[in-house]
Amino acid sequence: MNRQEQLCGALLSFTPEFDRQLSRPFFKLAADLIPAMHLRILLLLRNNTKYTLSALSQEMDVSRPQLSVALSTLYERGFLIRTTDDKDRRRVYLSLSQEGIDFLDNMQKTVVSHLAGRLSTLSEEEQLRVLEAVTTLRELLKKV
Repeated sequence: MNRQEQLCGALLSFTPEFDRQLSRPFFKLAADLIPAMHLRILLLLRNNTKYTLSALSQEMDVSRPQLSVALSTLYERGFLIRTTDDKDRRRVYLSLSQEGIDFLDNMQKTVVSHLAGRLSTLSEEEQLRVLEAVTTLRELLKKV
């Protein structure tokens, strides 16, 4: 088995464990407040300040009509801002409102508190190793 195959195998086995330990608990904490799809939209908009409906649909691999329904709900809750492009009035950008940012900040505080409790079972050295590994993995994945 070559290095790329070993790496692929390690990443594929890591994904379910990451989901079980970190992603799933995050979405479970949020489930009482907001549907998972809505949370995914907010998280994507937090990382990229301007998305069009088409770009967001492609990024999430969700149909435009399905996404439109979710966006309407988020807009009604005051979490989104729609901005028309000055040069092309047909193009509408979506971004987070201050209320959407505040909602995500509060969610993050809840999740950080939950994760900190889980990570407290690790020694200081183990926590440092996890931090270094995650930082390195994140930097390297940006190159892929």
